[in-house]
Amino acid sequence: MAITIEQLVAAGFAETSKAGQAGVFYSKRLQAWDMPYVREHIIDDKTVLPETEVIVEVTPDKCVLMYIEDADYVEGPAALESDDAMGLLNDAGFPSN
Repeated sequence: MAITIEQLVAAGFAETSKAGQAGVFYSKRLQAWDMPYVREHIIDDKTVLPETEVIVEVTPDKCVLMYIEDADYVEGPAALESDDAMGLLNDAGFPSN
């Protein structure tokens, strides 16, 4: 399945740019508790709390990553449309087919 920009936007991802980096990123910010995988595997009540902000991002080079700035935590990058990337996107509310 080819993922389109329209699908990302419909799932709540917002177009963003980053200083010093070329291209358009699509990011979605959620609380850790709102993401089933993060809620089950990453929240530790020390560095990652239920209300900690988690960012899932599609990069200009078509990779997906999830990061938690406050905890210095990163998963990815995973190639867009790979199983790992789809897992991250689905956890952020992107519909699975």
